[in-house]
Amino acid sequence: MVEATMQEFDQAHHFNDEIKRQNFPSNFLFGVGTSAYQVEGAWNADGKGLSIWDSFTLRNPDKIAGGANACVTVDSYSRMKEDVQLLKKMGLNSFRFSISWSRILPGGKVSMGKNQEGINYYNKLIDELLANGIEPFVTIFHWDLPNALEEEYMGFLSSMVVADFVDYADICFWEFGDRVKNWSTLNEPHMFTYRGYITGTYAPGRGEKSKDNDLEIEPYTVAYNLLNCHAAAYRKYEKDYKGFQKGKVGITLNLLFFKPYRGPSNRQDVKAVEYAFDFVNGWFLEPLVKGTWPENMQKFATTPTAKYPNGRTLPKFSDDQRTKLIDSYDFLGINYYTANYAQYQAPSFDIPLGFSG
Repeated sequence: MVEATMQEFDQAHHFNDEIKRQNFPSNFLFGVGTSAYQVEGAWNADGKGLSIWDSFTLRNPDKIAGGANACVTVDSYSRMKEDVQLLKKMGLNSFRFSISWSRILPGGKVSMGKNQEGINYYNKLIDELLANGIEPFVTIFHWDLPNALEEEYMGFLSSMVVADFVDYADICFWEFGDRVKNWSTLNEPHMFTYRGYITGTYAPGRGEKSKDNDLEIEPYTVAYNLLNCHAAAYRKYEKDYKGFQKGKVGITLNLLFFKPYRGPSNRQDVKAVEYAFDFVNGWFLEPLVKGTWPENMQKFATTPTAKYPNGRTLPKFSDDQRTKLIDSYDFLGINYYTANYAQYQAPSFDIPLGFSG
């Protein structure tokens, strides 16, 4: 009975083993995505500065399996034309890649000077893609903050990063926006925050594996500054570029689905699902819609702890920040990998930012 039903469904929707490109709308985009640190290599070539991932892997080889790093990786920096031909051969008509902040601004700041060689590389890549019928989708920040800013003011732990991020985004819009029409300000800010400042397994390696951090404060501060970076960059494009470049700016979030581990009748696990949605999906979605943090996050932050008997204080968005945040996207990029179970666990420490699945 099930087989017959599935066969009827396949026939009704023209599903078979020979799905062809012409089965999709003419404007459907087939593409792949990369990040600068993962594929470019050339970690110190042509004036590029250190990123926090360069520093993290080179100074702490024990934190990466096998002591690996991406100093060379697949060497896309040198093999750019060859790589574009591979994309074309695969039949792709879009390519999402990120720009390395420290390749454009080795010192992280405009005042420290632009690196023209880095700008030239991305110009050549964009031109090569378009010449081969491939639409560029560009991510401005995919986790590789210039190490100079991490050392100067601790990167995303300081609100100073917002002005530097906007300056960097401004350069990207100015240099490449005549050809790039789809921009993502941030890639998976939740994962950057969670792995970089809670578990400490990603650059800059703070969190559980760091001795000089505050797990009850830092993740919220980083998320606050990331969101303000995004909103400020979006408004910069809206004000100075959108009118004549006619592009779109959005943000890319990793969103997850959760179900109660012990079923919908288990109230504790149902509550765990609510928390999981707020602390994973809502953490960055709700400020973009309402300009506020999710309700469960606000409740949790005010809960007294041994270290903070009066509760913690979430960074508060000012009226101006809220105005910039709300509806600060022309599109919402979603990276979806899997569904998860959420299960209540008695907290062993004060931040319920992880989940079991």
